[in-house]
Amino acid sequence: RVFRYRKEHVVCYPLLATRRQVRIYKDGTLQEPYDTLFDYGKYVRLGAGEGLRSPAIEKSRIEAVDAQPLPADKERLLSYFAEVLAAKASLESETDTEAAEEVPEGEKKSSIAALLAETMQRIDPQDPRTALYAYLNGRTAACDVDNVALVYPFGCNASQKLAVQRALGNRVSVVEGPPGTGKTQTILNIVANLLMQGKTVGVVSNNNAAVDNVRDKLSKYEYGALMAELGNRTRRQAFF
Repeated sequence: RVFRYRKEHVVCYPLLATRRQVRIYKDGTLQEPYDTLFDYGKYVRLGAGEGLRSPAIEKSRIEAVDAQPLPADKERLLSYFAEVLAAKASLESETDTEAAEEVPEGEKKSSIAALLAETMQRIDPQDPRTALYAYLNGRTAACDVDNVALVYPFGCNASQKLAVQRALGNRVSVVEGPPGTGKTQTILNIVANLLMQGKTVGVVSNNNAAVDNVRDKLSKYEYGALMAELGNRTRRQAFF
């Protein structure tokens, strides 16, 4: 069926560029099976093969990076790790069934293996921007922070300032120190800089006390409105 439009209701955007063999993300989510980006300026369309085309999408919602498949040995390693996690999560689920029945539904906690197995399903192994990709390949490109004005709203000493700069300048960074040396303060400054760049931050730990410490400090300085506590199902349901 043909629908007619008045020409003043139609805008034509010329095709400016085409990128092929790319990983495409819409609002941060991988858009499979699309691997081609048609750039029309304000809008883009996604393509795969000869005929598959998406509707027009605002360009600001799209990220495209060149696909960089992992070497075969690294692919096997990643697959093996995913299989081990899935098996361990399944075993833990079976052994914890009776104990879980006594816990309120909203307070039930997934095992670390189950959480990691679920996360593995969302990781794109061909995205060179991820820390996992850098770790598996044994190399990483430094992030460009030279032209970014960093801030330290929670204060810092010389070593903490250097830790913030290195954390923001590398895919993977480790900050160590005994209690009372300002690790939480460093985390707060890292969070502040990422928020200023329009990014989101996940604060995770294998114990609640560490996360609660960061939360309490942010709330103390009136940043509570920027946080979402998602540690269990009840908190996630309350937030979303």
